[in-house]
Amino acid sequence: MVSPDYSATVAMHLAHAWSVEGEIIPIISVDVPYPDQPADFHINKLMEQQKNISVYKKLVLVEAGIIRGGNWRWLVAHLILMGYSREDITLVALCENIHSITKSDFVGEYYDDNNEDLTFYFERYNKHWDVVNEKL
Repeated sequence: MVSPDYSATVAMHLAHAWSVEGEIIPIISVDVPYPDQPADFHINKLMEQQKNISVYKKLVLVEAGIIRGGNWRWLVAHLILMGYSREDITLVALCENIHSITKSDFVGEYYDDNNEDLTFYFERYNKHWDVVNEKL
């Protein structure tokens, strides 16, 4: 579950749907930086979780919105450093910008950030998104 504040509901639904013999699939939370923050802190947190993550042969990463794809890029790169191949990692996005540098394997809906902003109905003002909005 990437960006738990946004993707938690989707991850929970998938984990329950994929339950085996009444056992829900484990969900591991991975935080990612906002566009105006460096990724270093979050990369270190991911690496601290390596022991918990590496017990699984395949991973499904769930993210509500992929705007630029930079977080997907470093997440996949570091999971490969942990010993996974790209084929072991499935990227799922609720919404994805058609201009994203990293493409998800499964996308609920595409959008074009040249024409529209990705804002979920429950979002309130978040100062960390100002850097994204400045380009518009």
